[in-house]
Amino acid sequence: MLKVTGLNAYYDRSHVVQDIAFEVAPGEIVTLMGRNGAGKTTTLRTLMGLLGKRSGSMVFDGRECLMQPPHTRFHMGLAYVPEDRRIVPGLSVRENLELGLIASNERGPVFEMASEVR
Repeated sequence: MLKVTGLNAYYDRSHVVQDIAFEVAPGEIVTLMGRNGAGKTTTLRTLMGLLGKRSGSMVFDGRECLMQPPHTRFHMGLAYVPEDRRIVPGLSVRENLELGLIASNERGPVFEMASEVR
């Protein structure tokens, strides 16, 4: 479903994400772990196209999309739900995560898969 190879991201001239590679199969759950400043958030922002300076390859559902704008990635079914205070109080963790795809064209399969896990 998602294959990332040689992912690099920069803040100005600072090379913060260096040559990351991973794959996520359909239905698989993957966690990024590391200390503060290790590049977890930067990696996710890069995958969503929220960080301008990047290189490598990102294939989602068979389509190369690293150079696509964020709104195109969103309509392909990718979403980013930040971990900080930008959540909706009163909703469960699952409900906050599902909000990330609420307007996506691809939300059906994700919601179906999420309901199977419940």
